[in-house]
Amino acid sequence: EGVLSEQFATTVSARCGPASAFLPLADNDDALRWRLLLSDLATRSIDVQYYLWGRDESGRLLLQRLLAAADRGVRVRILVDDMFLLDSDQGIALLDSHPNIEISVFNPWQARGSVMLRGLEFLGRAKTLNRRMHNKLFVADNRMAIVGGHNIGNPYFGLNDDYNFRDLEVLGIGPVV
Repeated sequence: EGVLSEQFATTVSARCGPASAFLPLADNDDALRWRLLLSDLATRSIDVQYYLWGRDESGRLLLQRLLAAADRGVRVRILVDDMFLLDSDQGIALLDSHPNIEISVFNPWQARGSVMLRGLEFLGRAKTLNRRMHNKLFVADNRMAIVGGHNIGNPYFGLNDDYNFRDLEVLGIGPVV
């Protein structure tokens, strides 16, 4: 199970020695493929942080891979901003009930499930609720990490019919992680 991960790490170490390696990820499809690969290669831990996680095909696909990793014993920790998690409480609770998955919500709203109540809450807590967690990070086994601008969703991975964002990310491998 960890053989592929070990071979990958050994290959990188042989090329880079004790130095860290960096690979720019300029293409949207590469950004998604690397996240899927790291999900599949991880043997110990996956830590992810995102501002937005879409409920579309790419969001569900990555979540399925993280769940598969957790099912094989990998500790998965997810930190996601609460700005766009309206009506997601049951799904979050279900995932968080998995023994190997921990989900944390950044700056949670007290008014759950209602846009109108959130609007009223924002009026009273604007200073606090306007502080958002815009980090975008994917770390596998504390050895490989993707940092940069992609959130999780079809428009970030070139899969949206109407519009797609372009972001540059970096895959870091080695001691830098």
